[in-house]
Amino acid sequence: MAIGEAGSITTNSPTENAPITINLTQPLTDPVFALTATNNGGNQFTLRVTDETLDADGNTIAFTFIIEEWEYHDGPHPATETINWIAVEEGIHTLPDGRIIEAGTVSADNTNSPVTLQGDFAAPPVVLTSVMSENDTTTVDSDPLNITADGFVVRLQEEEGQDGVHADETVGWIAIQAGGNAESGTANTFDSVDENTDILGLGATFTDGVVVAETQTINGGDTATVVIDGQTSDTVGVFIEEEQSRDAETNHIDETVGIVAFEDGLIPCLTAGTRIQTPSGPRLIDDLQAGDSITLHGEPGTKDILRIFRRDLDLADLRRHPHFRPVRIKAGALNGTLPQRDLLVSRQHRMLVSSKIAKRMFGRFEVLIPAIKLVGLPGIFVDETVRSVTYYHLLCDAHVVIYAEGAPTESLYTGKQALKALLPEIQTEILSIFP
Repeated sequence: MAIGEAGSITTNSPTENAPITINLTQPLTDPVFALTATNNGGNQFTLRVTDETLDADGNTIAFTFIIEEWEYHDGPHPATETINWIAVEEGIHTLPDGRIIEAGTVSADNTNSPVTLQGDFAAPPVVLTSVMSENDTTTVDSDPLNITADGFVVRLQEEEGQDGVHADETVGWIAIQAGGNAESGTANTFDSVDENTDILGLGATFTDGVVVAETQTINGGDTATVVIDGQTSDTVGVFIEEEQSRDAETNHIDETVGIVAFEDGLIPCLTAGTRIQTPSGPRLIDDLQAGDSITLHGEPGTKDILRIFRRDLDLADLRRHPHFRPVRIKAGALNGTLPQRDLLVSRQHRMLVSSKIAKRMFGRFEVLIPAIKLVGLPGIFVDETVRSVTYYHLLCDAHVVIYAEGAPTESLYTGKQALKALLPEIQTEILSIFP
């Protein structure tokens, strides 16, 4: 399974608030949505998610949204629009290039509703929001503001012709670390965007890019949305469009706008970006070097890394060698709290499992079990959707148990006796991935 999906639909709303349903490629658990559209019809509108379709396991297999014209318009929107959307499972994830993406919901109204980020963002992320309920049927838009590395606030805005008071709605939000590439998606912010179309770079060249945009500020007093006005493989045109319920002018004070782009299709999450516990706190495995110290499980002290093995596998490699596809351990799958974020490991990589079941099966309360043997437990499966994977092994002067995303797991030790102690299939995997 992937952590999300990006897509696009060309459609209209021949009647007022006609439901538009998107079928997801695969089920997603508690997804959060963000949408952005063109405006070819003249009448300004917003987009609101109104429903989700669940499978027997309670996962979302489709969602429904409406093109919601502002109240002063006639309701139907017959013009054909291109509507881009992104769906991301609630929680903290790591994109293929190691960047953090976090998604969640907040109950918000026309005042400022705070959101505290749990991901380890070093700088303010790019934030997308969408209204995901219909508790108050008055047309409304959601916007983030006061964005920092620790959080932001969300505010609902009705058209100026209304009283401005809106009932609580569920607002979905997606926070994405800035930067990226075509494989991992990109997220960037741009200042000085107003009512005139600005051509903005996506930060990468996409084959079939899906672009979603959102204001990151509320500098102007007039209610407005971000509209897409043309797109190429590496740029997008956007402008700020005010509604006109109180006055006809549409000049808007400069805003900061966030631009997020993904390739059309599933959004994967990979092992590069895994956090390893060190004496100075969690560090990305990508940043560790020989000589760095890592924290040990179950005993005081640390171990220095002697060597780091890395192997990059692309889609062609995974197709040639399906047994290289990783096992995904969803956040909380091991004991309700661990790992702290989704963890991808090779099939024979062993996790330290502590339970009465382990005691009954193996005679010990704690036992190292290959990830492939855990497949079938809730939240643990072979991830068939990844398009590439980067495997790491940390070599110390002894076989030790360390922490990856807070979960105890083994290090690599290549001594002859250590290798002999491993099951043949584990030896084979190590030697095939790291020849």
